[in-house]
This record gives sequence, C-alpha cells and structure tokens, in this order.
Amino acid sequence: MKVATLNLRHGGGTRVVALAARLAALDCDVLVLTEFRCNRHGQWLEQTLAHSGYHHFMAIVAPEKTNTVAIASRLPFTFDDTVCQGMELRSRLLPVAIGSLRLVGAYFPQGRHKRPVFDWLLHEGLAWMGDDGIVLGDLNTGLHGIDEAGHTFAETARFRQLGTGPLVDAWRTRHGDARQFSWYSNHGNGFRIDHLFCTQRRYDLLQAIAYDHAPRLSGESDHAALIAMFHSTT
Repeated sequence: MKVATLNLRHGGGTRVVALAARLAALDCDVLVLTEFRCNRHGQWLEQTLAHSGYHHFMAIVAPEKTNTVAIASRLPFTFDDTVCQGMELRSRLLPVAIGSLRLVGAYFPQGRHKRPVFDWLLHEGLAWMGDDGIVLGDLNTGLHGIDEAGHTFAETARFRQLGTGPLVDAWRTRHGDARQFSWYSNHGNGFRIDHLFCTQRRYDLLQAIAYDHAPRLSGESDHAALIAMFHSTT
C-alpha cells in the first residue's frame, strides 16, 4: 500500500489542474489532501481524481473558503462518524477504515487550538485505531530544534508524547536526527509539519518514507508531499 499527503494551499485555486496531475503521478493507493476546500475547485479535483482511479472520496463539509481535509482512495473505505465528537474535531480529523487499517486524515489548527485534537488522538483515537492505524496529514507542529531551527511550535509536548510509545513518528524513526523541512515561511525558515504517525504493527510493514519536494519547488503548493510505502498484509 502506498499513501501520501499533500497540502493543497487554500484549496488549490487556479493551481488545481497542476495539482491533479501531480497527485495522479504519485500513483498512490490513498491520498490525504489538507487545505482542501468544498468549492468548485474541490469538486473539479474530486471528479478529475476519479478518472485516475480514485473512485472513493470524502471531504469534511465546510464553508467554501474554509480549509479542511479530504481523502481520495483507490481502495474502498468506510467513514466512522461516531468517533470524533465536537466541532473542532469534526472539522480537523477524518477517520476511515480501509479493510483492517484505521486511517485518520488530519489537518491541525494553529496554537493552543491543537490541544483537543491531540487529546482525542492520545485517548479515543488510539482506542479506535487498535493495533493497525495511521495518522497522516498536516499537524502544524513538530519538535523544537530539529523539525524547526527555533522554538515556535505549539503543543510540542503532546506531539512528542504521541510519537514516544502509543504511535511511531515514521519519518523521524526511519531517518534519525536528519533535518528535512516540508514547508518554508516567507522569511525562508523551514519547518517539518507534515507527518505520518502509525502503530508499531503498521510501522513494521514500512518499506520507505520520504518527502517529495517537487510540488513545493514547482509552486503547485507551498508544501512538500510526504509519501510512504507499506508491504501488503495479504
């Protein structure tokens, strides 16, 4: 199974044609699209991805100018609308089951507003995922001094807690203390904010995980894509 996440940057706008081509070229089984917008560009992207085999699609319903999260998949999935309660969670997390795998598409808010999202993942989310789960998307935070040069991230204690026991920070675990950033500010400061956390059982199936900077360098997005390949469980 090959999965990826890419931040569309405010829904893609006029870049949506290039983004659709980029996403199709990634040739993944499952795509988590952050900063998706439920507008005409989002509808066009959904229809275009269907022509590339992504016949299963779901987005969190939100006003047209609101950034949210969507999942496009070549594999059938079911959405579990019972696990995320409260408006903050429902607008930020998209939990789906793909066979035995429980996957949460995530687009975290800024600052202290991350706290209830982390708290759900650390408690109800872990229980829901069981031993085969993935959290994939833009978490808008990381670790001071390694996922950023400075100390601007919020809720880093909860970020660290998520990846030191309950789940595995897949890229960091695979690449150690290496530095690589998935987004850069207008001042040129780099931040690794796009992540894949998974259960140990799922991590044991990991073949490769890497950032693809082509979408960012080409201007299609302001983020790199994060791509992971897992061995099949069948």
